[in-house]
This record gives sequence, structure tokens and C-alpha cells, in this order.
Amino acid sequence: MSSKRSYEDEQWEDAGHPKRPRAVDFAPDDDSGIRYDARSSLTHNDYTIAWICALYLELATSRAMLDEEHQLLAIQPGDDNVYVPGRIGQHNVVMVCLPGQYGTNNAAVVATNLKRTFPRIRATLMVGIGGGCPSQADLYLGDVVVGTRVMQYDMGKVTVGGCFQETAVPKTPAPLLNAAIHYGVIASGNRVMKDGKTRDNIAKRLSALCFEMEAAGMMDNLQCLPIRGICDYADSHKSKEWQSYAAATAAAYARELVEALPHSPRQLGPATIYSSTAGESDTTSYASERRERLLASLTFSQIDTRKTNIGTAHATTCRWLLQHADYRDWLDPEMQSQNHGFLWIRGKAGAGKSTMMKFLFLETKKKANTPTASFFFNARGDYLEKSITGMYRSILLQLLKLFPDRQSVLDDTDIIPWSQQDCPNLNVLKELLRGAVMALGQRSFTCFIDALDE
Repeated sequence: MSSKRSYEDEQWEDAGHPKRPRAVDFAPDDDSGIRYDARSSLTHNDYTIAWICALYLELATSRAMLDEEHQLLAIQPGDDNVYVPGRIGQHNVVMVCLPGQYGTNNAAVVATNLKRTFPRIRATLMVGIGGGCPSQADLYLGDVVVGTRVMQYDMGKVTVGGCFQETAVPKTPAPLLNAAIHYGVIASGNRVMKDGKTRDNIAKRLSALCFEMEAAGMMDNLQCLPIRGICDYADSHKSKEWQSYAAATAAAYARELVEALPHSPRQLGPATIYSSTAGESDTTSYASERRERLLASLTFSQIDTRKTNIGTAHATTCRWLLQHADYRDWLDPEMQSQNHGFLWIRGKAGAGKSTMMKFLFLETKKKANTPTASFFFNARGDYLEKSITGMYRSILLQLLKLFPDRQSVLDDTDIIPWSQQDCPNLNVLKELLRGAVMALGQRSFTCFIDALDE
């Protein structure tokens, strides 16, 4: 089934407009009223802010926010994005529109191509329309919702009994943009939301204010701040009457935000500014600063809450385990070929496994030259306290603090792009932990994981 945006085609065809071509010709005699800057000295590296739209309707409205438009630049082979380069205030901005398709998957492709063609982008805005959730807030048509968090509501698994459980990781905008955010969660998915009951169920589950279809896919590849003008209420009364107005309010908010962003490249974002006169010390300083930011991004609130709340074993309990054959085999280096370094403690719920795990962790920490890390899953805690992502973040953070020389793994640009300073996704976390452990050589590192089956 094609993922073409049917209502987009109708919107433009009814208005007598042909479909927008892939490349837009900006002629000097254009009667749109927009000023054009014919400066040919600008390159792809001069553009630091990306402004992304899903619909040509949204792009047309957004163009009106530019102080001036620039000449089109060459694009990378295979890049099908539609770009509109220009300036807002002191910032060079490149606007881009999804090429006639919608959804999180197509948004991810657009983000990948954008990064290839404009490698120095430091702040990204996703600007357009969305469906509001009136049950979550006093939302009116034309209001603007700014996403402090994006959740892909249609990514998950069906559990026993037919219940749907989300497995998507919450995505947050870059720290630079958080200062301008005071609103709430945006639910993102691959389908148009047109059912009030489904809308309310998902909105209640995620505390969402708005539904849209691109931000989750975009943020898998490029951190962005979603800004959505409410054009309907994501129910059976969905119509196009408010689309133009809602697109305009979102674009106006985005322009105000861009004008408020600092102009200094160092302030604006994480990407390194390369120049022929830049000293080696600047690059070294930035690399060190970037490493510290990545390291700090791994931590999260309540990271040790579950372990802290588990009571310490009484003096005479649990000590029998120290003499257990399986435990002693686990400690014996000659037995590692058989147990592969794993010891699995099994038992009924409430039997005291967590108390035993904390006991073993504390006993092991007493030994000299035994670097030790732990993670205690908390089924009643926040997302990161009970997720695999939280476990990898915690264990990796502890390892890198125990072995500072292994922090160099954060400098591997084949794993983490040089411009990234925020917390990597789960797959990257796995690769980082694997690489750091492999580089330990003969040094030991012991991990205690509690309640992994929860």
C-alpha cells in the first residue's frame, strides 16, 4: 500500500497547483514578495539550522518566514529532498520538505540525506501541523504544541491477553532547544489518527498533547524539536479547514525561536567548526569537551534507586552462598571455559534473590583489584529504571569511570558521529560496551544484574 499523503495531493490539486517539483527554481522576478540573496559564496557548511516540513503546504508557509532566500546548492547523489536555503536573522537556514511521502520511515530517510548534504547542521526544527488531544489540555485549533518529548506510539509488542506494550524509547530534543520548551509529549506514528477513542487511549497512556507522523523517525537519525500547529482533533471530524492557519502559527513560533538562538557557532551546537587557521589545541579541547558531555549523557535520575532500597542482608544470612559449588566455580578462572563467566541465580518470586545479589555485589567490591558494576531493574520505576537501555547506560557509565583509559571509545566516529554529544541509542550503546570490554585485555570487570527477567 502506498504511503503517499492523499490529502496533500487533494489540497494542492483542488487549488489548481501542480505537484511541487524536487528542485525549486527561485527566479529573481518571482512575484512572491520574498527578497533573494544571490550570494554565491555560501557553501553547504554555512547552514547551521535545519527547518523540516512534511507537506508542501507547510513548506510554502514556512518560506514566508525567511528574511531572504539563497541560491540553490548542489545536492549529494541520491538525495531526493526538496531544499529551500535562506536566512532568518543572523542564521543561515535550510528548509527541507519530505518528497511527497509521509511517516516515520520516510522522515528517517530525509534526515539521513539532510546530514549528508548539509553536514554542519547544529539545530533542527520539525515544523508543521498536527492533531490535538483535547482531553489532555485546553487545546484550540491553531494553538501550537512544542514537543519536550516524542514517543512513537505504534512501536511495540502485543502481550498475552492482547495488550499492546510500547517498546519505543522516548526521544528528547537537543539541550540547546530545551530552554524554549514548556509544553509536552508529542505522539508520533506511521498512520493518520482519525479515531477519537483510540486517540484518547494513546494520549492517556503517553500523556500526549498532539499526534503527528514524522518526528519519531526523524529523531532516530537527527535530533529535532517538533513544533506543531493544531489543525484538527485527530478524530472522525478531521478536515483541512485549519491546516493553512495551523501551519502558519507553527512557522511563526519557529521563526521566533530561530531568532532567539545564539549566533556563536560554539554556543549553537555540538559540531566542530573547522577552519584553516584553527589550532590543534582547539580540536583537542573540543574532543575532550565532547567526551565529557557524552559521558554525562549516560546518567539518569534514580539510576541506583532499586539497589539502594533493597535492605542489606543480616550478618549471618547469605554467607552460605560463598561456599556454594556453583559460586566457587564461577570464581575459578579455570572453569570459565565451561560457565563463560556467567552465574545465574534462580528462585521463586520473593525468595530473596535481590537481597542475595546485593550481598554478592558488596562482598565482591571489598576485594582488591576487582572493578565491579551493577544494575538492579526496577519494575515499578521510570522507563530507564526498568529497560534494557537503562541497563546499558548504567553499566557503560560505571565501566568508563572505573577504566578512564577506555573513555576513548567515545571518540570513535565510526560508532558515534563527531557532531553528536547527547546519549546514543540502544544499538550504539551495545557497540560501545562491547568495544570497551574487548579493549580491557586481561583486566577483570564483574557485573551484577538483578531482575533481568522483569
